[in-house]
Amino acid sequence: MVGRFCPVGCTVALAMILGCAAAPSDDDTQSDDDSAAGDDDTEEPPVDWALGTTPFVDFDLGGVHGCGVSESGEVSCWGANAYGQLDVVPGQYVDVELGEDHTCALDADGHITCWGSNGGGQCDAPLGVFTRIAMGDWFSCALDEEGNPRCWGPFLGILPSGPFVALATGEDHACALDGDGEVVCWGHCDTGACDPPAGPFVQIAGGFNHSCGLRPDGQIECWGTNESGQLDVPEGTYLQVDAGRSLTCAVDEDQAVQCWGIAVADVDRAPPELRATRVVASLFFACALTADEQLAACWGIDDVGQASPP
Repeated sequence: MVGRFCPVGCTVALAMILGCAAAPSDDDTQSDDDSAAGDDDTEEPPVDWALGTTPFVDFDLGGVHGCGVSESGEVSCWGANAYGQLDVVPGQYVDVELGEDHTCALDADGHITCWGSNGGGQCDAPLGVFTRIAMGDWFSCALDEEGNPRCWGPFLGILPSGPFVALATGEDHACALDGDGEVVCWGHCDTGACDPPAGPFVQIAGGFNHSCGLRPDGQIECWGTNESGQLDVPEGTYLQVDAGRSLTCAVDEDQAVQCWGIAVADVDRAPPELRATRVVASLFFACALTADEQLAACWGIDDVGQASPP
């Protein structure tokens, strides 16, 4: 799931300084060609990012908060807490998924517990046993034991019949992946985010108004709106993909993180030195799990601590 809106008081830098060409010193003697080449040289400043100290086996990001699950099953959250989305209900969990201002976790027995904003009933998880969970902005979904989707909260749409093996949610749409690698989407679909190409895919991701899928050969294909270039996948072979509001990020075959789309606060510039196993994109921040220690590394806007993992 991805976040959508910056809270009141959030300072958004819409123009980023990408660096400038260095002028030659008085002692330098250069030909006209060399000088022209030097004028084209630019150097981008390093990306500011924060590294946590808690290893996680799973994590997700909401609008302006994040949560991770440790190997022992403990959930830790960080960022904004205006709606109690950081107030973890005690328990041992295997998966945590975040909406705009709410959080849900799945325990080893397949039961779902939610906390945070519940104005539309998005925290009123149904009873039963589930295998997967996914949070939209203000709704929640899960796959039951038979692979059929269940959704709760102010979600509009007729649920498809399974069985499915994976779920992905955006602002107000959802997609499911079946065992043959085909994708079915539903909800508010006027942006094209519900119009997936033919499979097969091995992983899917839902953004604000776009969706993406990872093919078996490591290629990524995205669909929906493209106002910030979030559909313009860089060439490469990838291991995992995630979709944010107007941002898409992926881990490539060398475990480097690539991001494309909205450029506010350099969120589209992942730390080049970072090696990761998973990345999650939100609104104006993103986080990844480091390949060596599975620590959360975050970058982007951090006005309420959303990019400062524990």
